[in-house]
Amino acid sequence: MHHDDPRSPRPPALDVTSARDFADSWLAAWNAHDLDTILAHFTDDARFTSPVAATLLPDTGGVLVGKAAIREYWTVGLERIPDLRFEIVAVYTGVDTVVINYRNHAGGLVCEVLRMQTDEAGPRVVRGDGTYPTDDAAAASGVD
Repeated sequence: MHHDDPRSPRPPALDVTSARDFADSWLAAWNAHDLDTILAHFTDDARFTSPVAATLLPDTGGVLVGKAAIREYWTVGLERIPDLRFEIVAVYTGVDTVVINYRNHAGGLVCEVLRMQTDEAGPRVVRGDGTYPTDDAAAASGVD
């Protein structure tokens, strides 16, 4: 059964401490530009969407499925934005969702909405969505 199937056993609810620990680890990996560690926060079949991905990799339409596709997007992103750096503004916790509200190196606010799976490997992202308060997310991210 799929994790969204109402008959599926419910994963343990995330608590504020584990969500904050996850966000701090995510932040450290991003600020180190360590793609392997960033991707370790995701399941192998994770899906990630972003309007910036649609700009950098137009053939994707902003939808990336699987770690290889996500890695390609973030590799291009780090090449285009070598001074990329994030600062967490707030972390929001739901039953199986973490929202990381952060400010990027260009001063733009971003929210990553992350649907989580918790298992023996700890909480990992199965679905993520980068969201922006502007129609020009690429410019807000500092993409030339």
